[in-house]
Amino acid sequence: MRQSLHIFRKDLRYLHREILLIWALAIAFAWGVGWTNFLLLTSGAFTIGRLVHAEAIPGDRQFWITRPYRWRSLLAAKLGFILLLVSLPFGLAQLTVVVTQGFPLASSLPRLLWSQVLLVLCLWLPLATVAALTSGVIAYTLAGLGLMAVGFTALPALAVSANPWPSGVDWMRNSVVVVLAAAAGMAILYLQYQRRRTLLGRALAAIALAAGVLLYRSLPWPAAFQLQSQLSAQPEAGSAIHVALNSAAAIFAQPVPRGNDALLHIPLSVSGVRSGVDVRFDGAAVTVRSAGGRKWTQHAFNLVSSSVKDGALQFDATFHFLDPALLAAVRSQPVTVHGAVYLALFAQSRETAAPLRDTPIRALDGLQCYRDRFSVVFCRSAFRWPRELVYTRVTHDILNPINTLISYSPFPAGLSLDPVEEHWASGPPLATPDVALVAKQPIAYVVRDFEIRDVSVYHANGLYRRTL
Repeated sequence: MRQSLHIFRKDLRYLHREILLIWALAIAFAWGVGWTNFLLLTSGAFTIGRLVHAEAIPGDRQFWITRPYRWRSLLAAKLGFILLLVSLPFGLAQLTVVVTQGFPLASSLPRLLWSQVLLVLCLWLPLATVAALTSGVIAYTLAGLGLMAVGFTALPALAVSANPWPSGVDWMRNSVVVVLAAAAGMAILYLQYQRRRTLLGRALAAIALAAGVLLYRSLPWPAAFQLQSQLSAQPEAGSAIHVALNSAAAIFAQPVPRGNDALLHIPLSVSGVRSGVDVRFDGAAVTVRSAGGRKWTQHAFNLVSSSVKDGALQFDATFHFLDPALLAAVRSQPVTVHGAVYLALFAQSRETAAPLRDTPIRALDGLQCYRDRFSVVFCRSAFRWPRELVYTRVTHDILNPINTLISYSPFPAGLSLDPVEEHWASGPPLATPDVALVAKQPIAYVVRDFEIRDVSVYHANGLYRRTL
């Protein structure tokens, strides 16, 4: 302990200018100065590199190797410095922002703590790992920039293009990547500071990075939704739900304009939904099998919610197939369609009417709302949007969703540099003195299979004309 404190004080004297810069940027961020969150992130990354390189691990000519440093003391001093002088200023700045904007301190503290845990695991710990594997600032800068590019740019782009997920269950894939990154970072730091196995550490880092990208791309979202269904608050709410082909409409396919792709429209009917329950179509998966045995598989994400009172709910599931051979197959012979629909059921939890003006007021639990002179309603929350659908009531029967891309994550915060999340929707006319806000919470997550055998698909070739 005494040796750790000695190393900590030495680093404090060595990096006092960087510490002053971090605290100055944190104060500016708390005051609402633009772009300071990125500058604060950059200064924190630079300070961590300088901190670890003060006793660089790679190489065999460092002066500190000849000193009686215990590796546990050295590692504890470095991690303590990161937590107290890099992460803490950022956390205090975030807390100042949410408190000065009127969010209650009691409910903001747990969210702040979880946000800091995510920042440490997803940002500060990986940067410290990269610094422990490099011997100079140039190599560290290049590797750190590459790591942030993968984390903030490459992975989201890969998720959208190669393996899109419903927004509600995307937290599961992110959690897997976070756990993998944290485990790899701690293992590499242990190897570096105990045994200084740089080549092995770099190999583990490359394997962990490749495994993270592979998992992020290949994890199946239907399995995640099945797991999400185990977290249903009222699983009995979906016990009577049945999905079948809507016999009042036809299955039809059509070519995509200016391309050879095909759109397949399958009208489905959902019955057995209790009165007063909203249905959200998070996703659907379908496999089309021709008489010759050829198969085409595709997913669709139709983020639609509708209030159900009596009878069945009809909706059109649209699937974008990239193989033009599908059009030829469905045009010439009947096919068999097998699919699954993934539904989230919502029930109204509360409704409130508030005299919204141009300054935010506390309208719902955890939400502050206001509206502008064009009758647009803005609502904001601290650290993450609530796990519920929030609407503005325009008329008795018309509700406008404020944010449809909600997450079903049970965690109190997400990974974000900005502690306040804001969304908007059109509200009632300005002549209406109060704005009614309706919140609906998820009560069940339901998966239902369907199969349609030997069905003839209408080929809607005349709907679009090809443009050369």
